[in-house]
Amino acid sequence: MIRTKPQLNCPVCSTNGTTLHKGLTDFLSDVPGTWNIRSCDNKKCNTIWLDPRPIPEDVYLLYSDYHTHSDPPQLNTAKRKGWRRILDLMNESVLSEELSYDSNLPKWSRVLLNTISKLHPGWRDEKKNQVLYVPFKKGGSILDVGCGAGNAMQILQSKGWQVTGTDFDQGAVDNARKKGLNVHLGDLIDINFPSESFDAILCCNVIEHTHDPLGLLKECHRLLKKGGQLTMITNSSVSRGHKRFKSHWRGLEIPRHLQIFTPYSLEALSKKAGFAKSQGKNCMQGIYYMWDASEEHEKNGTFELPTPTKWQRFKSRIKSYTSGLRLALFPGSEESIVLYATKD
Repeated sequence: MIRTKPQLNCPVCSTNGTTLHKGLTDFLSDVPGTWNIRSCDNKKCNTIWLDPRPIPEDVYLLYSDYHTHSDPPQLNTAKRKGWRRILDLMNESVLSEELSYDSNLPKWSRVLLNTISKLHPGWRDEKKNQVLYVPFKKGGSILDVGCGAGNAMQILQSKGWQVTGTDFDQGAVDNARKKGLNVHLGDLIDINFPSESFDAILCCNVIEHTHDPLGLLKECHRLLKKGGQLTMITNSSVSRGHKRFKSHWRGLEIPRHLQIFTPYSLEALSKKAGFAKSQGKNCMQGIYYMWDASEEHEKNGTFELPTPTKWQRFKSRIKSYTSGLRLALFPGSEESIVLYATKD
């Protein structure tokens, strides 16, 4: 039996919360019990959280049959021909112009191709998600918190980063180490790296799982060198998907997501942690799976998706374009947040 305790107040601003969803169960790993979701009464904050929540000592019981680490979209490594080659060069230009990654292309061609790519904002976002939106620093060191089997670490390493990872899952750590990656087992705070060890930190889909999100951000701040940047990705409680599917929304992840932020509340929390410069933005990571899985759960009570048909794959391309336009023209309601926080 998982031991729990009430969580009545917002983990960001401490405001009281009102029950938003009640009597939810785990449809992924069959963790026993029913769970409620509260919403912050401070409508500027809009954070939501699990109530009651498992005590820290019993959190491991939530993950006994849980697989969290999927591969991000892969970078193209082989040279292709024709229009596919043009897309690859455009991909390279987006990463170079938007996130400062190395490129051998002339400056004029990078600028031109990057400008053309703006006609399809969804495609551009997918290309930046290949490196999980992390801006590049030549010769820089990066820590991937919650690195899983090291898929993102391998991509970032191939792009020129010196990579280190952490994860609390022994199996994931063993898998990553077999790939030759430098990965530490355990909670970030318990590992206790020396202060100012890294030029950058990536924290992708982690903070929603932690009992002490402010403590996690403070530790990231301590570990960054001056001028270093944290890139953090997590779900958004004010997404269109949550508003549309409510308690069926895949992003709730009952009971493993202990809190879900908004761009505003995550930015506010990072400032409490000592980051003088922070910006919470929306991104499209996970948008298609989140919507499809939520719709499947609403209809059939499961998040398992059937193999997509050709028609469904075609519709996903249309969604990529329309969702990208919405992100570009009316930002603020996509499924995920990307936080950029810089240490002075």
